[in-house]
Amino acid sequence: MKEFPELKYLDMKSIKHQIFYFPESKFRFKSLCELECDTSIDPLYFYGLLQLCQYIQRLIIDYIDPNIHCNVAKLIEVQKNLKHFEWKDDIDFCSTMSNPYKEILLALEQRRILSII
Repeated sequence: MKEFPELKYLDMKSIKHQIFYFPESKFRFKSLCELECDTSIDPLYFYGLLQLCQYIQRLIIDYIDPNIHCNVAKLIEVQKNLKHFEWKDDIDFCSTMSNPYKEILLALEQRRILSII
């Protein structure tokens, strides 16, 4: 982590370690501008992001696991500079599944994110 004074972009789809516990991670993640991840990552990663990243401008999420949507909504809620949100999914929902979009759309509405792709 010392080699990278700031993180501007992070693709968490390839990370399998709890990078939030590295020394100085608080200072590295504070500058994160763009995050790309999917909903199959461990919920602890979302918790770590909630604690350290509040100025993300671009958030791109691949929807894979239908049980993680509330963590995504919480991540959106704490953002102070979110300008772009992108949600990618190919999942067909059956009538027995809960709607994963409700909490996320409410969080986006609170943040007044207008450019949703």
